[in-house]
Amino acid sequence: MIKYRLTPWDTRVFGFKTAEITQIEYQDDALFYESWITLEKELTAQNIKFVYTRIPSEQKQLKFSLQQAGFYFCETSLLLSKNKVRSFEKEKLPPLILEEVTIQQIPEIKDIAKSSFHYGRFHEDPNISSDLASDRYVHWIDDLVDSNQKIYAALMGSKMVGFCVEKTSNEENSTTLVLAGVAHGKEIFALSLWNEIIYQNKVAGKSKIEATISASNIGVYNIYAHFGFKTKACYFGFHKYL
Repeated sequence: MIKYRLTPWDTRVFGFKTAEITQIEYQDDALFYESWITLEKELTAQNIKFVYTRIPSEQKQLKFSLQQAGFYFCETSLLLSKNKVRSFEKEKLPPLILEEVTIQQIPEIKDIAKSSFHYGRFHEDPNISSDLASDRYVHWIDDLVDSNQKIYAALMGSKMVGFCVEKTSNEENSTTLVLAGVAHGKEIFALSLWNEIIYQNKVAGKSKIEATISASNIGVYNIYAHFGFKTKACYFGFHKYL
């Protein structure tokens, strides 16, 4: 069985209809190909032009089957996790203030996302221009605002130097760090930003923080490693034009 969802937020950027495969229940090649052929016809009938997915890196046979079905490999992502957030001791770094963003600050958040983020499933696809991949981050901010995600501006005095987006789970008492980064030229504040993010979650009583990042983004990976995040899972991203 293969499940998917339409992704209108990406359709707006690329100018053609897109979809994401969200789940593949892989048993063997024959069943996968049968399911994929059926799904491909369904997607084509909806005028979908581009489809993408991420799979656990250990699924060796599925990697082969996707490529046999015409998918091409694009990127590697890592799921990072930090437990015992409540025992976190804030480091002595230049302090930043995290404040929930106002509508007036959203354009500046978009500017940071567009100019400072250079990794991800579309930035690393050689068939997609860097400009379109950057525009995708801008549209993503709009979607995050519309879905009422928690967006915080990171301020040094009155100047915004970065931001973060969080999704919390009360059931698991955890936080997913959806997006975070500092403005171009403000990289000196990167450690401070994550220092404040973790401390804010400690104050909120959260026990765990998770984030998915590109494995190519060595600088950000080193920040997470600095603060004791561990790699929980690895995923391979595959794309296909229909």
